[in-house]
Amino acid sequence: MLVSALVGGAHMSFYRQWAAAGLHKKIPLASTTFAGGNEQIVLSPDECDGFLVCYNYFETIDNPVNTAFKDRFHKRFGANYPNITELAMGTYQGFNLWAQGVKKAGTLDRIKVIEALESGISIDAPSGKVSIDAATHHCVLNVNIAEVRNKKLNIVETFQAQPPSDTSAVCNLIKNPRDNQQYVIKL
Repeated sequence: MLVSALVGGAHMSFYRQWAAAGLHKKIPLASTTFAGGNEQIVLSPDECDGFLVCYNYFETIDNPVNTAFKDRFHKRFGANYPNITELAMGTYQGFNLWAQGVKKAGTLDRIKVIEALESGISIDAPSGKVSIDAATHHCVLNVNIAEVRNKKLNIVETFQAQPPSDTSAVCNLIKNPRDNQQYVIKL
């Protein structure tokens, strides 16, 4: 299996050449970056069907919060807007978590908002429940694996409420609140 983390303009050429060389049918491909720019819409099914993609959010998540979100989104931006991506949803969820922190803190004061976020705030987001891990300031969220088929991302498996276990192995802001180090996580 090939694991792709390609980004930028050249990755489209890679996927097209991968298929043209016949490798698409011989070697499975998984990615944590594919479809962030709606590549599955631009590429033909012959070039990308069967790719596996891993994200917190896919438009096809079936829950009432996501249905209402998509209805509001398409009313505002048009019914023909292409696939809503993980990147857009991450921004939406992050802003809403911050807003809940401000609401709980009752102020825009940075330290008080951080303390509120560390208190266990969560939101019912289109992707499912999202909360903040106090020790790392990373999110606890659902992780979905989808397969590309006919320009669509079809969820094949969901892992509920996944903690930031890699980050928590090296970072604990409760014990070390002034820690500002950039960690390189070695697996």
